[in-house]
Parts: sequence; C-alpha cells; structure tokens
Amino acid sequence: MVKKLLLVSFVLSGICFSEKVPEYVLFSETFDDGELNLRGWYDGTSCRISENSIHGKGCIEYEWIKGIQPVQGSSPQRHLFSPVDEVYIRYYLRLSKDWQWTGVNWHPHLTHFLTTENSEFHGPAASHLTLYIEPVNGKLRLAATDIQNENTPHGLTQGPLKGGYNGMLYDSKEQLFVDDKWHCIEAFFRLNSLDIINDIPNKDGIVQGWFDGKLVVDRTDVILRSTDFPDMKLNQFLMAPYFGPGLLNNAQKLWIDELVVSTKRTGPLPAVADLSGIFFLTDSSWVSDDREERFTYGLNINSPWDIGGTLFMHFPEHLEYNPVGNTILRHYDCQCQHSLYPC
Repeated sequence: MVKKLLLVSFVLSGICFSEKVPEYVLFSETFDDGELNLRGWYDGTSCRISENSIHGKGCIEYEWIKGIQPVQGSSPQRHLFSPVDEVYIRYYLRLSKDWQWTGVNWHPHLTHFLTTENSEFHGPAASHLTLYIEPVNGKLRLAATDIQNENTPHGLTQGPLKGGYNGMLYDSKEQLFVDDKWHCIEAFFRLNSLDIINDIPNKDGIVQGWFDGKLVVDRTDVILRSTDFPDMKLNQFLMAPYFGPGLLNNAQKLWIDELVVSTKRTGPLPAVADLSGIFFLTDSSWVSDDREERFTYGLNINSPWDIGGTLFMHFPEHLEYNPVGNTILRHYDCQCQHSLYPC
C-alpha cells in the first residue's frame, strides 16, 4: 500500500505542474513526428518516422537498400546549439535483424559534433575538429579527426594523415551491438585546456562513452585542439548515417530515438511504471455553484489489489495513509495554490 501511495504522490506532483526543460539541456528530440525543421533542425531533405519507437509516438528511420549505396528513408540532419566546452549526448539506437558490418576498421559513420571553427554547413570529413559517436564492427566507437589543420601553425592533433584521413579512435573493449534491440548510447566530450604561455595543449580532454548505462570508453588524457584554436567551442550536431562505396551490400535499417544534447549527463530513460489505472476523469456527480467546491475534474485511481475499488480524487485534495485499519484518508485543501481553479 505504501508503494502505491508513493506512486500516486509522484503522479500528482508531476501533474500539478507543467514540465520544464532543465537548463542543462541544449536541445532534445523525441522524433514523434517528421517536422524536424520546426524544432531547429536544418540541412535535411527527408525524414521517415517509424512507430516502432523505444518511447513516445515515433523514431527516425534510416534504410539501406541492397545495391544502392546512399542511405534511404531519412536524410542527414543538423542542429545548432549554444557553444560549449563540453557536451553530453544520449540517444537510443536500434539496428535491424541481420545487420551487417563492413569487416574493415571503419564505417558506418552515424552521429557527429562540429565546432565554431567551421561553418554551419561544413562537412564532417575535413574539419578543424569532428567528433564521432558510432557503432563499428559491434563496438561503440568515439573518435576525433582534424584533417583541415594540416597546414595550421601547430598542425594536426589527431594523428598523421593516412590515405588522406586521420583520426584518434576510442573503442569499447567488447562487442556490444549483438542483437536487434534498442540500446542507450551516451557520450561525453570535453575540449582540453590550453597552456597559452608555453603555447602547448594540455592533455586533459575527456572522451567517455556509455552503453545501456555502463561506462565502456573512459579517457581523461586526450588532446582535441591545439593553441591555434583558443576560442574553439562545440556548437553543432550532425546526424548522418553513412557507409562508404563498396563497404555494404545488404538490406538493413537503423532507428534513432529520444535524443538529448546537454551539459549534464541525463542517463538512460527511467523505467516505465504501469499507470494504466491512474488517469484524469470528470466527475459529473459533483457539481457545485460554490467556487470553493467547483472541482469536478480530478484523478481516477484504480486499486492494484483485488476488489480494492476505485478512488476518485478531486483537486485540490491530498491523500494520507491511515495506519488504523490500513485505510486512505482524503483531505480537501481549500487553500491549495496549485489547483485547477483559484480558491
């Protein structure tokens, strides 16, 4: 009974107030519909929403058709956010059954961060810094490239060019993507600080990754920028699933849902409680001309116990547990400041 009362209390506290987006959230996306352009997304031409989501009404779907190299269904999408030195990302990822890897140590690319040192339409492959979050051969990979810095005073920070590309790779030790279920992917990047006096970067950048809440990549000694870029900030997210030419010959899909970009770790979605027996209802039997009793809208609570009956709780009221007889007491709060109507 105590657990049920706690649940009711939690539900009521959440209902009385409108949900406010925390200040640490830079932006979020549920993919419940395809009107991404109305929520700050840009540089996209198509968006396919699937109802097969982890939460809510929908998720975004990307598809590869056998024999066709470019991704289908949805296009790449970008979203700007306030410039920051460090950023967290959380999203849910699902790979289709019989998903096929490339067999080489690269691709698919999936999600990226870019910085203020490049334009809002700059490509990820040759930038002053691109950060990657992607699944590669079953492992979670976080990575960084800075090809565009080849001719800057301090040069490349992400390794030498090989075949025209460079990169520092941070992979999970184990293969994690081994089924076609939804999995929570999280990453954290912090730009390293700079020793401006001695004109050198400090090895204190951070690259971390979580898979279903478990820390699987953990580096705190990373260099992501040189003193050529003292004002560099992270400010752009790019979602662009991509297999290079000749790397895939398989029909497969992936889905992304419940994305949050923030300055604080949000973690996986909380476990969903069964609230099927708790819902708003209008009690037509209680109608009064007295404004202090004109609370005909309330909460219907079905008992979780057999033959427990149903409680209709008007607003403003609150419940208290009565140890005498294990009963529930109802109290009318005539001075409640959070009612649907002023007292």
